[in-house]
Amino acid sequence: MVKDNLEWKLYGLEIDDYSEELGIFFEHEGYPINRVKPTDNPFLFKNKRSISKLIRKSIDIKEGERVLALYGNNRLHHFTYGLCKLADKLNKEYCYIHIDRHHDWWRKKASDLDCGNFLEKIYKDTNVKKKINNLMFIGNHYYELLDMVPESQKDELRSRCLFTSHIYDYKNKQYKPGWLKVVEKMLDNSHEKVYVSMDLDVLHGDDFLTCYEPGILRSVQLMQILTLIKEKKKIIGADVVGYVGRNPVIELQIYKKIVNTLLQ
Repeated sequence: MVKDNLEWKLYGLEIDDYSEELGIFFEHEGYPINRVKPTDNPFLFKNKRSISKLIRKSIDIKEGERVLALYGNNRLHHFTYGLCKLADKLNKEYCYIHIDRHHDWWRKKASDLDCGNFLEKIYKDTNVKKKINNLMFIGNHYYELLDMVPESQKDELRSRCLFTSHIYDYKNKQYKPGWLKVVEKMLDNSHEKVYVSMDLDVLHGDDFLTCYEPGILRSVQLMQILTLIKEKKKIIGADVVGYVGRNPVIELQIYKKIVNTLLQ
């Protein structure tokens, strides 16, 4: 178990109605959540500078602290860029762990930041420091991710990925053995500090439904991953997105399990 004396600060980043619903739920459950409403229209914030400034003005963090930010619609996952820039203030270098059905590294000509292209910006502009070894992808369905880097870096990036096909045998319709060992190996070869971002479209549709097609991870498997990360690394920040109110009774409880797993 890694020695970890950082204090968690739980934030409800209420940038849409679903995020506000999360804040109300956790407040009602008695969690010490800091509910902030930085804007009524998050889609007006389309570039790195404006998103970083918005996060910086909304969330207060100091030495010895880390943020767990909860927000809703996964079309707003690019606000994680601002959360990583906030983490940069207190951490010179770290590994970014992307738990998501999508890699969110699509190259686009437009300079606007969105939920499909922000990963490249995290790779290049934060204290991930343009190091492939400071990235991990868990639950990504799309091998096109490997085309986002030069040929000389593809093998290294492949070694930092747990694709859906590594977890699930689609032909025989069963989960593969040993997939958690792959996560463990990646962690063993990662920086001691990690930032964890979760888009819950990574989960199986029986567990969670978002704006996008669901993944194949079951919620219990996600908790296994988070527990393993906690055991092996110092988590310097995290966020969870994906809630759009499709099945509140079940889905709010999954958010609660994630929070409990990280905060314990």
